[in-house]
Amino acid sequence: MALDGATKEVYEQVRKGPFSFEEVRDNVERFLTMKRGLSKPHTILSIIIMEKTAPELNRFRDFWQRRGADQVLFKDYANWGSQDQLFTDLALPEQRARYKSPRPHKCKFLWESVIISWDGRVVPCCFDYDTKVVLGDLKQSTLAEIWNGPAYVALRRAELEGRNNNPLCANCSEAPGHARDPHWGEDVLVSLSPRLRIT
Repeated sequence: MALDGATKEVYEQVRKGPFSFEEVRDNVERFLTMKRGLSKPHTILSIIIMEKTAPELNRFRDFWQRRGADQVLFKDYANWGSQDQLFTDLALPEQRARYKSPRPHKCKFLWESVIISWDGRVVPCCFDYDTKVVLGDLKQSTLAEIWNGPAYVALRRAELEGRNNNPLCANCSEAPGHARDPHWGEDVLVSLSPRLRIT
């Protein structure tokens, strides 16, 4: 469960939505009360590290540990999916530069994983929550045909050549192979269209 703020002021600055801080906090507390004494489900409370939440991290951890969370997780801030400047400005000041620069390394998601939405459409990345970059549809093609098909190959080629200006990928700081993961280099990307094995 994610709750980005230990206080009402911070939570409602960060999370713009229909639910107030009190509603979300009370729901989480109610869940933890119902779970008390049970080992499952393992409950993790998380908060994203941002400029506004950073001063509250210890308070957040202490509050939820006392209420029975099995684990409290501080998550790194991520920029993905063509988020605008408003989202970049939420990051810690010392991290903002990396969200504005193009990726110096290629994203290995395009070679190593596939995401299938609830309706059978295939997208390149788990950050494509709204299925905006559809590379195929399992109601019309096999997974192998989609994986090795023209849409996937074109996207991989654009990524290799540094011209992947796809809105989903623009300025993404979480792509495996980004500067945060420099061990992934172009020498590993040996094929534009690897064969998919289904076992």
